[in-house]
Amino acid sequence: MSPSRSPASTASAACWTTASSRWTATRTATWSCCWTDEPDAALFSDDDLTINGGGTLIVTANYNHGIVGKDDLAIDLTPGSGAIIVTAVNDGIKGRDSLLVQGGALTIDAGGDGMQSNNDEDADKGVVTIAGGTIVITAAEDGIQAETRLTVSGGDLTLTTGGGSTFTAADSAKGLKAGVDVTITGGTIVVDAADDAVHANESITISGGVLQLASGDDGVHADATLQIDGGTITVSKSYEGLESAVIVINAGDIQVTASDDGINVAGGADGSAVNGRPGQNQFAASSDYRLTINGGAIVVNALGDGLDANGWIEMTGGVVIVNGPTANNNGALDYDGGFSITGGTLVAAGSAGMAQAPDTTSTQNSLLYTFAATQPAGTMVHIEGAAGNSLVTFTPTHDFQSVVLSSPRWPTVRSTRSTPAAWRTGRQRRSLHWRLHTRHVGRELRRCRRGDPGGRKWAGSADVPPGGGRVVSRRVAHPLAVQGSRR
Repeated sequence: MSPSRSPASTASAACWTTASSRWTATRTATWSCCWTDEPDAALFSDDDLTINGGGTLIVTANYNHGIVGKDDLAIDLTPGSGAIIVTAVNDGIKGRDSLLVQGGALTIDAGGDGMQSNNDEDADKGVVTIAGGTIVITAAEDGIQAETRLTVSGGDLTLTTGGGSTFTAADSAKGLKAGVDVTITGGTIVVDAADDAVHANESITISGGVLQLASGDDGVHADATLQIDGGTITVSKSYEGLESAVIVINAGDIQVTASDDGINVAGGADGSAVNGRPGQNQFAASSDYRLTINGGAIVVNALGDGLDANGWIEMTGGVVIVNGPTANNNGALDYDGGFSITGGTLVAAGSAGMAQAPDTTSTQNSLLYTFAATQPAGTMVHIEGAAGNSLVTFTPTHDFQSVVLSSPRWPTVRSTRSTPAAWRTGRQRRSLHWRLHTRHVGRELRRCRRGDPGGRKWAGSADVPPGGGRVVSRRVAHPLAVQGSRR
């Protein structure tokens, strides 16, 4: 490949750069012809295009795209020496049938999409695969967009789209986007997007990697299914953190901050897309909207609902901590169908107006404690057993008036006591730690039916706790209710 001041056009090309080379391809004017509008890029191939080796390739496209391969485009530069720098008024790098990046340093500044594969005529094409390399993209629209499938298995990706999460985008300005599915198994991904940080029109699967996401809309959004099997996911800013019609979390370290719902399971047309931008989320049609948590460590900080399901929630394992809303029109937990918990640790604090707890189909006991007045953020909630043994200590980061607690350590309650006299601000790991605190004052724990958070009965019995025992006190300053079924 040699330097060029006009479009570099080939039928099929393999481009090599040496460690000391520096090549420049520049397109400065509109290209037109009587039978075609191609080539439409500063570096253009009508067939396959492969770029590898060392050295630096600088591409400037003042008319349209930077680099285009009409069939398959592969980039495998030598780590530490191979680099591509693209500046384009439209898309940065496009491989119509497929785009593969395996190594090298790529820097892209694009007025359209940063990287793209856009074949919409073949279900096996329109694929983007990122297996390695260091990629830095600043794009007015989507960062990396695949018409069908987008896979990230390695590399370091830094994507800024639509000006970033503090901006409002008129067009689609997502970080990672696929028309069918997104699969992430590795790599480090940093996204600051005006739109969804990670988006798929069907499904998303995350089993590895480190994701640091800031979004002006959803952190991670899949229209049909979102499954998380591992990895570290931090959504530092979002409207809604994780969103799909079906969400399954089996493992992973997940932290979500949202100005509305933290984890949202919804169906039908989603009206939450900020400003109703083009490509507003459309959920797959289904009568079974479900959030399933089988494992992982999940921390949610939400001003709307913490866990919100327009259907069912099922929890069998893992640790879930919710710092929920302060407004009474939202709840730390919000479900329409039911919430069954059979394992794992759940701690959720929030407002009292819509407070819910796991329902009576659960085999693991749960507590719903409603305070007479709002407690300030930083107030420590400490629960002890009748023998003075510590059950849980939790320090919510938002103001709160209700707390839901459930754990395999939770006993079949006789005269378990809460200890408001022992509340104090303390240091904790992720707002939750276990400790022994022997001071306690008598407060009644009452089991109640679902839908009756201020109830006075043990579910399935009268005023006597399962297994006998006695009520500590009927004159309760702060009503405390226990929800769940007997084990």
